[in-house]
Amino acid sequence: MKRAVIYARYSTDNQSHETIEVQVERCAEYAKQKGINIVEAFADEAVSGMKSSRPELQKLFRMAETGAFEVVLIYDQSRFSRDIVDWFSFRRTMQNHDIQIVSVTQPYVGGDLNDTAVFATEGINALVNQIHVLQTRQKVVDAMNRIARQGLICGGSVLLGYDVKEKRYVINKYEAEAVRLLFTLYAAGKSYKYIIQTLNEKGYKTKAGKTFGTNSINALLNNERYIGVYVYNKMLPAKNGKRNSHRANPAAIKIPGAVPQIISNDLWDKVQARLHSNKVNARNKAKVDYLLSGKLFCGKCGMAMSGTRSNGKYYYYDCSGKKRLKNCDKAPIQKDRVEQMVVDYVKEMLATGNQRCEIAQKLFEAQGKLLGSAAGIRVEIEKRIKEIDRQLENINNAIAQGIFSASTLDKLTELEAAQKKLYTQLATTDKTEISAHKSIDDILHILEYIANVPIDDIEGKKTLLAFVYRVYVYDDKIRIITNPLDENTENVKGDDLPFSEGVASPAP
Repeated sequence: MKRAVIYARYSTDNQSHETIEVQVERCAEYAKQKGINIVEAFADEAVSGMKSSRPELQKLFRMAETGAFEVVLIYDQSRFSRDIVDWFSFRRTMQNHDIQIVSVTQPYVGGDLNDTAVFATEGINALVNQIHVLQTRQKVVDAMNRIARQGLICGGSVLLGYDVKEKRYVINKYEAEAVRLLFTLYAAGKSYKYIIQTLNEKGYKTKAGKTFGTNSINALLNNERYIGVYVYNKMLPAKNGKRNSHRANPAAIKIPGAVPQIISNDLWDKVQARLHSNKVNARNKAKVDYLLSGKLFCGKCGMAMSGTRSNGKYYYYDCSGKKRLKNCDKAPIQKDRVEQMVVDYVKEMLATGNQRCEIAQKLFEAQGKLLGSAAGIRVEIEKRIKEIDRQLENINNAIAQGIFSASTLDKLTELEAAQKKLYTQLATTDKTEISAHKSIDDILHILEYIANVPIDDIEGKKTLLAFVYRVYVYDDKIRIITNPLDENTENVKGDDLPFSEGVASPAP
Protein backbone atom coordinates (compact mmCIF):
# COMPACT_ATOMS: atom_id res chain seq x y z
CA MET A 1 0.00 0.00 0.00
CA LYS A 2 1.40 3.38 -1.01
CA ARG A 3 2.06 5.94 1.71
CA ALA A 4 0.86 9.51 1.14
CA VAL A 5 0.66 12.92 2.77
CA ILE A 6 -2.03 15.53 2.24
CA TYR A 7 -1.21 19.19 1.66
CA ALA A 8 -3.94 21.85 2.02
CA ARG A 9 -3.92 25.65 2.14
CA TYR A 10 -6.24 28.62 2.36
CA SER A 11 -5.03 32.13 1.81
CA THR A 12 -7.21 34.77 3.46
CA ASP A 13 -9.34 35.39 6.51
CA ASN A 14 -12.37 35.48 4.21
CA GLN A 15 -12.00 31.72 3.84
CA SER A 16 -12.87 29.56 6.83
CA HIS A 17 -11.23 26.58 8.47
CA GLU A 18 -13.89 24.48 6.76
CA THR A 19 -12.05 25.16 3.52
CA ILE A 20 -9.06 23.30 4.91
CA GLU A 21 -11.32 20.56 6.26
CA VAL A 22 -13.04 20.16 2.90
CA GLN A 23 -9.69 19.81 1.14
CA VAL A 24 -8.42 17.22 3.62
CA GLU A 25 -11.72 15.34 3.56
CA ARG A 26 -11.76 15.05 -0.25
CA CYS A 27 -8.12 13.94 -0.30
CA ALA A 28 -8.84 11.32 2.40
CA GLU A 29 -11.82 10.00 0.42
CA TYR A 30 -9.65 9.69 -2.68
CA ALA A 31 -6.96 7.85 -0.73
CA LYS A 32 -9.53 5.38 0.66
CA GLN A 33 -10.89 4.67 -2.83
CA LYS A 34 -7.38 4.09 -4.23
CA GLY A 35 -6.07 2.08 -1.30
CA ILE A 36 -3.53 4.72 -0.26
CA ASN A 37 -2.37 5.02 3.36
CA ILE A 38 -2.33 8.61 4.73
CA VAL A 39 0.66 9.08 7.06
CA GLU A 40 0.46 12.87 7.62
CA ALA A 41 -1.58 15.95 6.72
CA PHE A 42 -0.06 19.43 6.35
CA ALA A 43 -2.16 22.61 6.28
CA ASP A 44 -1.02 26.23 5.95
CA GLU A 45 -3.72 28.62 7.13
CA ALA A 46 -4.20 32.19 5.88
CA VAL A 47 -0.99 32.06 3.83
CA SER A 48 -0.68 33.44 0.30
CA GLY A 49 -0.23 30.99 -2.55
CA MET A 50 2.49 33.32 -3.88
CA LYS A 51 4.75 32.47 -0.93
CA SER A 52 6.93 29.35 -0.83
CA SER A 53 8.17 30.00 2.74
CA ARG A 54 5.17 28.38 4.47
CA PRO A 55 5.84 26.51 7.73
CA GLU A 56 3.79 23.38 6.98
CA LEU A 57 5.12 23.21 3.42
CA GLN A 58 8.69 23.32 4.76
CA LYS A 59 7.85 20.40 7.07
CA LEU A 60 6.60 18.48 4.02
CA PHE A 61 9.87 19.13 2.20
CA ARG A 62 11.91 17.92 5.17
CA MET A 63 9.80 14.77 5.51
CA ALA A 64 10.18 14.06 1.77
CA GLU A 65 13.94 13.76 2.25
CA THR A 66 13.42 10.87 4.70
CA GLY A 67 11.54 8.72 2.17
CA ALA A 68 8.52 8.46 4.50
CA PHE A 69 5.93 8.69 1.67
CA GLU A 70 5.54 8.18 -2.08
CA VAL A 71 2.55 10.42 -2.87
CA VAL A 72 1.44 14.00 -2.15
CA LEU A 73 -2.33 14.51 -2.38
CA ILE A 74 -3.64 18.03 -3.08
CA TYR A 75 -7.17 19.28 -3.70
CA ASP A 76 -6.13 21.20 -6.83
CA GLN A 77 -3.05 22.90 -8.25
CA SER A 78 -3.99 26.37 -6.94
CA ARG A 79 -4.23 25.03 -3.37
CA PHE A 80 -0.53 24.28 -3.48
CA SER A 81 0.67 27.45 -5.19
CA ARG A 82 -0.42 30.24 -7.50
CA ASP A 83 3.18 31.04 -8.44
CA ILE A 84 4.36 29.31 -11.62
CA VAL A 85 8.02 29.13 -10.55
CA ASP A 86 7.17 27.72 -7.11
CA TRP A 87 4.90 25.12 -8.66
CA PHE A 88 7.54 23.69 -10.98
CA SER A 89 10.20 23.92 -8.27
CA PHE A 90 7.92 21.82 -6.04
CA ARG A 91 7.21 19.38 -8.86
CA ARG A 92 10.90 18.90 -9.68
CA THR A 93 11.84 18.45 -6.02
CA MET A 94 9.19 15.77 -5.51
CA GLN A 95 10.06 14.07 -8.81
CA ASN A 96 13.73 13.92 -7.75
CA HIS A 97 12.57 12.03 -4.61
CA ASP A 98 10.38 9.69 -6.74
CA ILE A 99 7.30 11.21 -5.14
CA GLN A 100 4.09 11.40 -7.17
CA ILE A 101 1.79 14.44 -7.11
CA VAL A 102 -1.93 13.72 -7.30
CA SER A 103 -4.71 16.32 -7.57
CA VAL A 104 -8.04 14.80 -6.52
CA THR A 105 -9.99 17.25 -8.70
CA GLN A 106 -7.59 17.64 -11.65
CA PRO A 107 -6.56 14.28 -13.11
CA TYR A 108 -4.26 15.95 -15.66
CA VAL A 109 -1.98 17.23 -12.85
CA GLY A 110 0.89 15.05 -11.64
CA GLY A 111 2.30 13.26 -14.66
CA ASP A 112 5.91 13.01 -15.80
CA LEU A 113 7.30 16.52 -16.26
CA ASN A 114 9.61 15.26 -18.98
CA ASP A 115 6.45 14.72 -21.04
CA THR A 116 5.99 17.94 -23.05
CA ALA A 117 2.19 17.69 -22.86
CA VAL A 118 2.24 17.38 -19.05
CA PHE A 119 4.68 20.28 -18.69
CA ALA A 120 2.64 22.52 -21.01
CA THR A 121 -0.70 21.65 -19.36
CA GLU A 122 0.52 22.29 -15.81
CA GLY A 123 2.41 25.40 -16.96
CA ILE A 124 -0.71 26.94 -18.51
CA ASN A 125 -2.75 26.11 -15.42
CA ALA A 126 -0.08 27.61 -13.12
CA LEU A 127 0.07 30.73 -15.27
CA VAL A 128 -3.71 31.15 -15.09
CA ASN A 129 -3.53 30.80 -11.29
CA GLN A 130 -0.82 33.45 -11.05
CA ILE A 131 -2.73 35.87 -13.30
CA HIS A 132 -5.74 35.36 -11.02
CA VAL A 133 -3.67 36.49 -8.02
CA LEU A 134 -2.34 39.55 -9.83
CA GLN A 135 -5.82 40.53 -10.99
CA THR A 136 -7.20 40.05 -7.48
CA ARG A 137 -4.39 42.16 -6.06
CA GLN A 138 -5.16 44.96 -8.53
CA LYS A 139 -8.86 44.81 -7.63
CA VAL A 140 -7.91 45.18 -3.97
CA VAL A 141 -5.72 48.19 -4.77
CA ASP A 142 -8.53 49.79 -6.80
CA ALA A 143 -11.03 49.16 -4.00
CA MET A 144 -8.70 50.64 -1.37
CA ASN A 145 -8.14 53.73 -3.53
CA ARG A 146 -11.88 54.13 -3.93
CA ILE A 147 -12.35 53.94 -0.14
CA ALA A 148 -9.49 56.43 0.40
CA ARG A 149 -11.04 58.96 -2.01
CA GLN A 150 -14.06 59.05 0.30
CA GLY A 151 -11.78 59.98 3.18
CA LEU A 152 -12.35 56.62 4.88
CA ILE A 153 -9.61 54.76 6.75
CA CYS A 154 -8.03 51.92 4.77
CA GLY A 155 -6.48 50.07 7.68
CA GLY A 156 -3.04 50.42 9.18
CA SER A 157 -2.01 51.86 12.53
CA VAL A 158 -3.96 54.78 13.96
CA LEU A 159 -2.11 58.08 14.32
CA LEU A 160 -1.46 59.55 17.78
CA GLY A 161 -4.19 62.08 18.60
CA TYR A 162 -6.95 60.18 16.83
CA ASP A 163 -9.29 57.25 17.22
CA VAL A 164 -11.30 55.60 14.45
CA LYS A 165 -15.11 55.40 14.40
CA GLU A 166 -17.03 54.11 11.42
CA LYS A 167 -13.85 54.17 9.33
CA ARG A 168 -13.23 57.89 10.00
CA TYR A 169 -10.75 59.71 12.21
CA VAL A 170 -12.09 61.34 15.38
CA ILE A 171 -9.95 63.35 17.80
CA ASN A 172 -8.72 61.70 20.98
CA LYS A 173 -8.70 64.75 23.25
CA TYR A 174 -6.04 63.51 25.67
CA GLU A 175 -3.60 62.42 22.96
CA ALA A 176 -4.29 65.60 20.98
CA GLU A 177 -2.90 67.59 23.94
CA ALA A 178 0.39 65.70 23.58
CA VAL A 179 0.48 66.41 19.85
CA ARG A 180 -0.12 70.16 20.33
CA LEU A 181 2.55 70.30 23.05
CA LEU A 182 4.99 68.51 20.75
CA PHE A 183 4.44 70.94 17.86
CA THR A 184 4.48 74.00 20.13
CA LEU A 185 7.79 73.05 21.78
CA TYR A 186 9.44 72.28 18.45
CA ALA A 187 8.25 75.53 16.87
CA ALA A 188 9.72 77.34 19.91
CA GLY A 189 13.14 75.93 19.08
CA LYS A 190 13.33 73.20 21.72
CA SER A 191 15.55 70.19 21.05
CA TYR A 192 14.28 66.66 20.49
CA LYS A 193 15.85 65.65 23.79
CA TYR A 194 13.97 68.38 25.67
CA ILE A 195 10.67 67.56 23.92
CA ILE A 196 10.97 63.84 24.57
CA GLN A 197 11.81 64.41 28.22
CA THR A 198 8.85 66.81 28.64
CA LEU A 199 6.32 64.46 27.03
CA ASN A 200 7.53 61.49 29.05
CA GLU A 201 7.57 63.45 32.34
CA LYS A 202 3.96 64.49 31.75
CA GLY A 203 3.01 60.84 31.31
CA TYR A 204 2.13 60.92 27.63
CA LYS A 205 2.67 57.75 25.60
CA THR A 206 2.94 56.87 21.94
CA LYS A 207 -0.02 55.19 20.26
CA ALA A 208 1.68 51.87 20.98
CA GLY A 209 1.75 52.74 24.69
CA LYS A 210 5.52 53.28 24.81
CA THR A 211 7.64 56.25 25.89
CA PHE A 212 8.60 58.74 23.20
CA GLY A 213 11.85 58.52 21.24
CA THR A 214 13.54 60.45 18.45
CA ASN A 215 12.06 58.41 15.59
CA SER A 216 8.49 58.74 16.82
CA ILE A 217 8.87 62.52 17.21
CA ASN A 218 10.16 63.08 13.69
CA ALA A 219 7.39 61.00 12.09
CA LEU A 220 4.69 62.98 13.91
CA LEU A 221 6.11 66.38 12.97
CA ASN A 222 5.91 65.47 9.28
CA ASN A 223 2.36 64.08 9.24
CA GLU A 224 -0.08 66.23 7.26
CA ARG A 225 -3.12 64.64 8.88
CA TYR A 226 -2.65 66.97 11.82
CA ILE A 227 -3.74 69.87 9.56
CA GLY A 228 -6.68 67.90 8.19
CA VAL A 229 -5.11 66.44 5.04
CA TYR A 230 -5.84 62.74 4.50
CA VAL A 231 -3.01 61.07 2.57
CA TYR A 232 -3.19 57.53 1.21
CA ASN A 233 -0.66 55.48 -0.77
CA LYS A 234 2.03 58.08 -0.16
CA MET A 235 4.93 55.78 -1.03
CA LEU A 236 5.44 53.60 -4.09
CA PRO A 237 5.44 49.88 -3.32
CA ALA A 238 8.60 47.89 -3.92
CA LYS A 239 8.60 45.10 -6.51
CA ASN A 240 8.03 42.54 -3.76
CA GLY A 241 4.84 44.34 -2.73
CA LYS A 242 6.24 45.88 0.44
CA ARG A 243 6.28 49.61 0.97
CA ASN A 244 9.42 51.52 0.15
CA SER A 245 9.54 54.68 2.28
CA HIS A 246 12.25 56.18 0.08
CA ARG A 247 10.14 56.55 -3.08
CA ALA A 248 7.31 59.07 -3.09
CA ASN A 249 4.22 58.13 -5.09
CA PRO A 250 3.21 60.90 -7.55
CA ALA A 251 -0.28 59.36 -7.69
CA ALA A 252 -0.82 59.53 -3.91
CA ILE A 253 -4.36 60.44 -2.83
CA LYS A 254 -4.60 63.69 -0.85
CA ILE A 255 -7.90 65.02 0.49
CA PRO A 256 -7.78 68.31 2.45
CA GLY A 257 -10.39 68.56 5.20
CA ALA A 258 -11.04 64.82 5.38
CA VAL A 259 -9.46 64.56 8.86
CA PRO A 260 -10.33 66.62 11.98
CA GLN A 261 -7.58 69.22 12.36
CA ILE A 262 -5.48 69.18 15.56
CA ILE A 263 -2.70 71.65 14.64
CA SER A 264 -3.32 75.16 13.28
CA ASN A 265 -1.95 76.00 9.86
CA ASP A 266 0.24 78.74 11.37
CA LEU A 267 1.85 76.34 13.88
CA TRP A 268 2.31 73.72 11.14
CA ASP A 269 4.10 76.26 8.90
CA LYS A 270 6.49 77.24 11.71
CA VAL A 271 7.36 73.61 12.38
CA GLN A 272 7.91 72.82 8.69
CA ALA A 273 10.11 75.91 8.30
CA ARG A 274 12.36 74.73 11.14
CA LEU A 275 12.47 71.17 9.79
CA HIS A 276 13.49 72.50 6.39
CA SER A 277 16.14 74.76 7.94
CA ASN A 278 17.62 71.83 9.86
CA LYS A 279 17.82 69.75 6.67
CA VAL A 280 19.62 72.58 4.86
CA ASN A 281 22.07 73.00 7.74
CA ALA A 282 22.71 69.26 7.82
CA ARG A 283 23.46 69.26 4.10
CA ASN A 284 25.79 72.24 4.47
CA LYS A 285 27.67 70.53 7.30
CA ALA A 286 28.11 67.44 5.16
CA LYS A 287 29.70 69.51 2.39
CA VAL A 288 32.89 70.16 4.37
CA ASP A 289 35.67 68.49 2.37
CA TYR A 290 38.67 67.14 4.24
CA LEU A 291 40.97 67.13 1.21
CA LEU A 292 43.73 65.09 2.87
CA SER A 293 41.49 62.31 4.20
CA GLY A 294 43.25 58.99 3.72
CA LYS A 295 46.56 60.73 3.03
CA LEU A 296 47.36 62.46 6.33
CA PHE A 297 49.16 60.48 9.07
CA CYS A 298 50.49 61.19 12.54
CA GLY A 299 54.27 61.53 12.63
CA LYS A 300 54.37 60.28 16.24
CA CYS A 301 52.40 57.02 16.11
CA GLY A 302 51.83 56.50 12.38
CA MET A 303 48.02 56.31 12.69
CA ALA A 304 45.76 58.11 10.21
CA MET A 305 44.55 61.62 11.04
CA SER A 306 40.84 62.20 10.44
CA GLY A 307 38.72 65.31 10.13
CA THR A 308 37.04 66.73 13.21
CA ARG A 309 35.16 69.89 14.19
CA SER A 310 35.09 72.05 17.29
CA ASN A 311 32.40 74.52 18.39
CA GLY A 312 30.59 73.97 15.13
CA LYS A 313 32.95 76.12 13.04
CA TYR A 314 36.61 75.17 13.66
CA TYR A 315 37.93 72.31 11.54
CA TYR A 316 40.96 70.15 12.32
CA TYR A 317 42.73 66.89 11.56
CA ASP A 318 43.24 64.81 14.69
CA CYS A 319 45.16 61.59 15.33
CA SER A 320 42.84 58.57 15.35
CA GLY A 321 45.27 56.76 17.65
CA LYS A 322 44.76 59.47 20.24
CA LYS A 323 40.98 59.45 19.83
CA ARG A 324 40.37 55.70 19.72
CA LEU A 325 43.35 54.03 21.38
CA LYS A 326 44.41 56.85 23.74
CA ASN A 327 48.06 56.04 22.97
CA CYS A 328 49.25 59.31 21.39
CA ASP A 329 49.49 62.93 22.50
CA LYS A 330 49.77 64.52 19.03
CA ALA A 331 48.05 67.90 18.92
CA PRO A 332 45.42 68.41 16.19
CA ILE A 333 46.36 70.53 13.21
CA GLN A 334 44.17 73.15 11.59
CA LYS A 335 42.51 71.80 8.46
CA ASP A 336 42.88 74.82 6.17
CA ARG A 337 46.48 75.43 7.23
CA VAL A 338 47.87 71.96 6.51
CA GLU A 339 45.88 71.62 3.26
CA GLN A 340 47.17 74.97 2.00
CA MET A 341 50.77 74.09 2.87
CA VAL A 342 50.56 70.84 0.89
CA VAL A 343 48.79 72.48 -2.08
CA ASP A 344 51.44 75.23 -2.24
CA TYR A 345 54.20 72.63 -2.13
CA VAL A 346 52.74 70.57 -5.01
CA LYS A 347 52.10 73.68 -7.11
CA GLU A 348 55.72 74.80 -6.66
CA MET A 349 57.00 71.29 -7.43
CA LEU A 350 55.09 71.14 -10.73
CA ALA A 351 56.20 74.66 -11.65
CA THR A 352 59.88 73.61 -11.43
CA GLY A 353 61.07 72.37 -14.81
CA ASN A 354 63.41 69.59 -13.64
CA GLN A 355 60.89 68.12 -11.23
CA ARG A 356 58.13 68.33 -13.81
CA CYS A 357 60.28 66.37 -16.30
CA GLU A 358 61.08 63.75 -13.67
CA ILE A 359 57.38 63.31 -12.86
CA ALA A 360 56.51 63.11 -16.57
CA GLN A 361 59.06 60.30 -17.07
CA LYS A 362 57.63 58.30 -14.15
CA LEU A 363 54.08 58.74 -15.46
CA PHE A 364 55.17 57.61 -18.93
CA GLU A 365 56.72 54.45 -17.49
CA ALA A 366 53.61 53.78 -15.39
CA GLN A 367 51.52 54.20 -18.56
CA GLY A 368 53.39 51.33 -20.23
CA LYS A 369 52.69 49.05 -17.27
CA LEU A 370 49.02 50.09 -17.31
CA LEU A 371 48.66 49.21 -20.99
CA GLY A 372 50.21 45.79 -20.45
CA SER A 373 47.91 45.15 -17.51
CA ALA A 374 44.84 46.31 -19.46
CA ALA A 375 45.64 43.92 -22.31
CA GLY A 376 45.87 41.01 -19.88
CA ILE A 377 42.62 42.03 -18.21
CA ARG A 378 40.90 42.22 -21.61
CA VAL A 379 41.89 38.63 -22.45
CA GLU A 380 40.63 37.39 -19.07
CA ILE A 381 37.31 39.25 -19.36
CA GLU A 382 36.67 37.94 -22.89
CA LYS A 383 37.41 34.40 -21.67
CA ARG A 384 34.89 34.74 -18.83
CA ILE A 385 32.25 36.18 -21.18
CA LYS A 386 32.59 33.14 -23.47
CA GLU A 387 32.16 30.81 -20.49
CA ILE A 388 28.98 32.62 -19.37
CA ASP A 389 27.62 32.55 -22.93
CA ARG A 390 28.10 28.77 -22.89
CA GLN A 391 26.29 28.39 -19.54
CA LEU A 392 23.40 30.59 -20.71
CA GLU A 393 23.04 28.51 -23.87
CA ASN A 394 22.84 25.32 -21.75
CA ILE A 395 20.15 26.82 -19.51
CA ASN A 396 18.09 28.03 -22.48
CA ASN A 397 18.31 24.55 -24.02
CA ALA A 398 17.16 23.02 -20.73
CA ILE A 399 14.18 25.39 -20.55
CA ALA A 400 13.26 24.54 -24.14
CA GLN A 401 13.14 20.87 -23.06
CA GLY A 402 10.82 21.66 -20.14
CA ILE A 403 13.44 21.61 -17.39
CA PHE A 404 12.67 24.67 -15.30
CA SER A 405 12.68 25.50 -11.58
CA ALA A 406 13.22 28.34 -9.14
CA SER A 407 16.94 27.51 -8.99
CA THR A 408 17.07 27.64 -12.80
CA LEU A 409 15.59 31.14 -12.76
CA ASP A 410 18.00 32.25 -10.02
CA LYS A 411 20.99 30.92 -11.97
CA LEU A 412 19.77 32.56 -15.19
CA THR A 413 19.39 35.92 -13.44
CA GLU A 414 22.81 35.56 -11.79
CA LEU A 415 24.56 34.78 -15.09
CA GLU A 416 22.87 37.63 -16.97
CA ALA A 417 23.92 40.09 -14.23
CA ALA A 418 27.51 38.76 -14.35
CA GLN A 419 27.54 39.06 -18.14
CA LYS A 420 26.36 42.68 -17.99
CA LYS A 421 29.04 43.51 -15.42
CA LEU A 422 31.77 41.94 -17.57
CA TYR A 423 30.73 43.94 -20.64
CA THR A 424 30.92 47.11 -18.52
CA GLN A 425 34.43 46.13 -17.39
CA LEU A 426 35.39 45.45 -21.00
CA ALA A 427 34.24 48.92 -22.05
CA THR A 428 36.22 50.43 -19.16
CA THR A 429 39.32 48.52 -20.30
CA ASP A 430 38.88 49.89 -23.82
CA LYS A 431 38.67 53.44 -22.47
CA THR A 432 41.79 52.83 -20.35
CA GLU A 433 43.79 51.65 -23.35
CA ILE A 434 42.69 54.61 -25.46
CA SER A 435 43.20 57.29 -22.80
CA ALA A 436 46.57 55.90 -21.69
CA HIS A 437 48.32 56.50 -25.05
CA LYS A 438 50.21 59.69 -24.17
CA SER A 439 53.70 60.75 -25.22
CA ILE A 440 56.11 62.39 -22.77
CA ASP A 441 55.43 65.75 -24.46
CA ASP A 442 51.68 65.22 -23.96
CA ILE A 443 52.27 64.47 -20.27
CA LEU A 444 54.50 67.56 -19.86
CA HIS A 445 51.77 69.78 -21.33
CA ILE A 446 49.23 68.28 -18.93
CA LEU A 447 51.51 68.83 -15.94
CA GLU A 448 52.16 72.41 -16.99
CA TYR A 449 48.42 73.01 -17.22
CA ILE A 450 47.86 71.51 -13.76
CA ALA A 451 50.66 73.66 -12.31
CA ASN A 452 48.66 76.72 -13.36
CA VAL A 453 45.22 75.70 -12.07
CA PRO A 454 43.76 78.29 -9.68
CA ILE A 455 43.90 77.19 -6.05
CA ASP A 456 41.24 79.56 -4.78
CA ASP A 457 38.54 76.92 -5.34
CA ILE A 458 38.24 73.38 -4.03
CA GLU A 459 38.43 71.63 -7.40
CA GLY A 460 41.81 73.22 -8.16
CA LYS A 461 43.13 72.03 -4.80
CA LYS A 462 41.82 68.51 -5.38
CA THR A 463 43.61 68.38 -8.73
CA LEU A 464 46.94 69.31 -7.20
CA LEU A 465 46.52 66.99 -4.21
CA ALA A 466 46.05 64.04 -6.57
CA PHE A 467 49.88 64.03 -6.79
CA VAL A 468 50.21 63.47 -3.03
CA TYR A 469 50.66 59.93 -1.74
CA ARG A 470 51.05 60.57 1.99
CA VAL A 471 51.65 63.42 4.42
CA TYR A 472 53.15 62.87 7.89
CA VAL A 473 52.55 65.53 10.55
CA TYR A 474 55.17 66.03 13.29
CA ASP A 475 55.33 68.62 16.04
CA ASP A 476 57.64 70.92 14.08
CA LYS A 477 57.19 69.92 10.42
CA ILE A 478 55.18 67.97 7.87
CA ARG A 479 56.71 65.41 5.48
CA ILE A 480 55.15 65.23 2.00
CA ILE A 481 55.54 62.09 -0.13
CA THR A 482 54.45 62.32 -3.76
CA ASN A 483 55.63 58.89 -4.93
CA PRO A 484 54.80 55.64 -3.09
CA LEU A 485 58.20 54.25 -4.20
CA ASP A 486 59.85 56.90 -1.99
CA GLU A 487 58.46 55.33 1.20
CA ASN A 488 59.57 52.28 3.14
CA THR A 489 59.00 51.06 6.67
CA GLU A 490 62.56 51.79 7.85
CA ASN A 491 62.91 55.35 6.68
CA VAL A 492 60.19 57.63 5.41
CA LYS A 493 61.63 59.61 2.53
CA GLY A 494 60.13 62.79 1.15
CA ASP A 495 60.39 66.53 1.41
CA ASP A 496 60.13 68.15 4.85
CA LEU A 497 58.19 71.36 5.18
CA PRO A 498 58.76 73.16 8.54
CA PHE A 499 55.97 74.98 10.31
CA SER A 500 56.82 78.63 10.06
CA GLU A 501 54.76 79.41 13.15
CA GLY A 502 55.35 76.30 15.22
CA VAL A 503 52.83 73.58 16.02
CA ALA A 504 49.18 74.10 15.11
CA SER A 505 46.98 75.13 17.99
CA PRO A 506 44.93 72.36 19.60
CA ALA A 507 41.19 72.41 19.08
CA PRO A 508 39.45 74.57 21.64
